Amino acid sequence: MNNLEEVKKYILSREPIFHHREYTNSREDVENETTEDYFEISASGCYFSRDFVLDYLEKRYKESPIDDMIKDNWQVQDFQIKEIAPELYLVNYTLYGQNRVTKRGEIWKGNINDGLKIMYHQGTVVVSN
Repeated sequence: MNNLEEVKKYILSREPIFHHREYTNSREDVENETTEDYFEISASGCYFSRDFVLDYLEKRYKESPIDDMIKDNWQVQDFQIKEIAPELYLVNYTLYGQNRVTKRGEIWKGNINDGLKIMYHQGTVVVSN
């Protein structure tokens, strides 16, 4: 059984996902961090398949040696995690970066010993009133 605090620490260290070069800096790294059926819904509402994300990130990693997250000091706040089934985790947080605020939701699968992988990611732009 997973210790929820250990899982939280593991996932939080990778957020925002695909922006920590120590974990994902190549196509192979992203393949290892994602389930085969991974997909995401972008902040603009677009669906992106795992293959699209792999192609996009492979290009981004080659073109930019330093991630925007580091250059612009993005901030993850209000991080929450809940185990919704055995070895299945719902993650929510607020990201301050990219000149906007977004709410992020993800589903992660697995355990600390065998590895945790992200299976779903969604970003939603927060509109100020």
